[in-house]
Amino acid sequence: MIYGHFRRLSHFTVLSGIGWCIDFGLMLLLVSNELPVFASNAVGAVAATIFVYITAQRHVFKLAENRLGGSTRFMAYAGYQAIVILIASFLIDAAAGILAETSLVDDPTLAAAVAKISVTPLTLYSNFLFMGWLVEGRLSWR
Repeated sequence: MIYGHFRRLSHFTVLSGIGWCIDFGLMLLLVSNELPVFASNAVGAVAATIFVYITAQRHVFKLAENRLGGSTRFMAYAGYQAIVILIASFLIDAAAGILAETSLVDDPTLAAAVAKISVTPLTLYSNFLFMGWLVEGRLSWR
């Protein structure tokens, strides 16, 4: 059972990694063009979460019998992601600001990148748990 959890988590991580590259690249492109970090992260994260939702639902999770319908499931995922993206964008914006204010990182794009990298592990695992609950009807702790 633990092997199955790590196998599924590794598949989810690969798909999320692709999504994260989309997110990260788009965020850095927008920040380097002087869009605020908060908005840049939100735009990149929305694009990535749509990609991850579609691919993980097909390749990682098995839809449980009697689960929510497709549109209801997507709306629940979108609502969850809206909250997570707002919180993560706030944290990334604050961390990038602190890095810039303390002169730890002089380049605003690099400060945003460091901040994004620091928040990613928490959002990755929380997304895995939520999606397991949403699609399969259980939290995927193991």
